[in-house]
Amino acid sequence: MPRLTELYTQLKKRRVIRAGVVYIAVFWLSLQVIDILIESRFVGEAAIRWLIIGGVIAFPFVLVLSWFFEHPWHERQTLSVVGDLAVLTTVSLVAGLLAWQQWNRTFSQPVIAVLDFQTGDLVAGTDALAHHLTQRFRMLLASLSEIRVIEIESASHPSLRTLPMHDKAAALGADYLLAATVSQTSLNLRIRAQLYDAEGELVWGTREFANRIIEQYNLQNDLMTALSEPLNLTEAGLSEVGKILRSCRYPADRKLIIGLAAHGEKLAETELSPGDLHALIAEVSQQVEGLNEAGLFLLLRAEARLKLLEFIDSTKRSVQHKFALQDLKEASFLCRDVPTLNKLRWLSTRKLETDDQDIIAAVIRKHPNDAEIFARLAKIAANRKDYEAADSYRRQACLLNPLSEKYSCN
Repeated sequence: MPRLTELYTQLKKRRVIRAGVVYIAVFWLSLQVIDILIESRFVGEAAIRWLIIGGVIAFPFVLVLSWFFEHPWHERQTLSVVGDLAVLTTVSLVAGLLAWQQWNRTFSQPVIAVLDFQTGDLVAGTDALAHHLTQRFRMLLASLSEIRVIEIESASHPSLRTLPMHDKAAALGADYLLAATVSQTSLNLRIRAQLYDAEGELVWGTREFANRIIEQYNLQNDLMTALSEPLNLTEAGLSEVGKILRSCRYPADRKLIIGLAAHGEKLAETELSPGDLHALIAEVSQQVEGLNEAGLFLLLRAEARLKLLEFIDSTKRSVQHKFALQDLKEASFLCRDVPTLNKLRWLSTRKLETDDQDIIAAVIRKHPNDAEIFARLAKIAANRKDYEAADSYRRQACLLNPLSEKYSCN
């Protein structure tokens, strides 16, 4: 005990303890401040990385300098040196632990999978609306870089249908699963939503959101706002979602909205023939005629035309491709902030085949959760024999679409 008392007295006298406590307090406060600035998008995430690295490296030096400043090395006894080193090591480990916790909290991206929304009634069109809303909420969540969102292809994979929630989460590598039931009356649409964690436990819900079918903005915005708390979405993220919702209006017609949803459900089928695609394009064209809020229809028609390119004769592809690009051009005036617009542009042209890393980085920022974009980047990198980049992009695609057979994930 006398030795411990003497050691404490020496550390206190030499102000080592005071220096350590003050440094930890300032360092921790700095981490909190920089974290808030990152959430507000005033600084980039790289700032906190450098702060953590610099803070941890500098901490032992601050304590050692505090010791040397008070007493020269030759005046210290061996026991005092051992005791001081033990204290310095312990305090350094504590600072490292705090930094490690802050690092994980800041950079961990929760992974969410949007499961197929279920139909809650037998009313015609509800199944198409459920499919449309599944795609829609996946798109809205996927626009955010702060979370990772599993592709619908994996989230709705047939192998998951009979599994309990915790097994679905394990198969997808998801921290959260969003499920919902959709039903409608003559005027209203109801979404009853639930959020499950990786253990299959209900962590949010069951919440019901209801509004008129033509009030899609309010309905979708209300659900996204409610999800912001359990998913810890930032204000900047919610602002981006609101921007997407406002930029592309639905037609103020119940039948047209159900028709749009039905066309989207048809386009998502895996075994479409060229005849099916031609018929779909013709039906959409008929509904677009004279429609002011035609943005979502134009995007859907452009996607159908691009898919048709896989089937038609090479001599006719150029014309069909021009029609698709024209649809995208017209849609850009009506749906300029919808991620689908830019995605189709990138995938339907050779713009991704660029050496400009700033352009590639901008594409990834705009589409942080799009496996198809990462897969295309992987293919382009492999063609350039940049196999390290190709493997990195392919792994990103696999994380987003883990049950797909397209990327050789297994």
